[in-house]
Amino acid sequence: MAGQKFKNLEIKHIEFNAQRTLRTTKPSLFEARKSGELLLLQDANIAFANQILSLNQQSQIDLADALTSYKKINMSPCIDIKHDDLTDSLKTYLTSLGFELVETLNFLSIQCADIQQTIPKIKVERLQPKHANIFLDLLKTSGLQCTDDIWQLKQQHYCTERFRCFIAKIDGQPRALATTFIDEQYGLLANAFTQADFQNIGCQTALLTARLQDAKSLGLSALIVDVIPNTASERNCLKLGFQPLETRYIWQKPDK
Repeated sequence: MAGQKFKNLEIKHIEFNAQRTLRTTKPSLFEARKSGELLLLQDANIAFANQILSLNQQSQIDLADALTSYKKINMSPCIDIKHDDLTDSLKTYLTSLGFELVETLNFLSIQCADIQQTIPKIKVERLQPKHANIFLDLLKTSGLQCTDDIWQLKQQHYCTERFRCFIAKIDGQPRALATTFIDEQYGLLANAFTQADFQNIGCQTALLTARLQDAKSLGLSALIVDVIPNTASERNCLKLGFQPLETRYIWQKPDK
């Protein structure tokens, strides 16, 4: 997947997540804008949507002004840095500002034309809008708390053609979920969750297989997914044909 198309898909996904979040009734105020050579994602109401992209040795000079703009909306951003851009001097600079490396993510991609025909070994269903409550009920078993007021506002975003919600069933009961977010001809796979008693029996492999087949049937061009390195999720994706795209390092200030 071309770099700019990947970036556009990622930004659209973050914007959508800010709109659909079940943590608050507050509306998203998301905007994406340039600050020097940096790309700033800002939302005065939704904390996780505040991110800084395109930081490297050259754009480091723009970081101080960028951070000031986040202070004005009382938000502390996370900073996404590509593997090749994270130099020792940049690490030192970020540390001096109070940032810490909190996560490493590998981004993988697959061309949908290369997806092989496979049938999931566990029953998987894609939920329609009228069945969005099934998705919410399963989400709540992960510890999510969502009031009726929030769900009434946000339900419209779930189980749509753009945000496709899948569940895996064991003995007829929903036990795992995952999603595909679509923008134009590209899709992003996310939101994998399996109930504790049903982990390690193939639910996520079945959900991944079903989403791949769904994407191919829709005629999408490519899919991306982010995974923690050296995990079962990464191994499953590679086994089904995903290829490494890039590695990112996530830096953030610790909560006070």
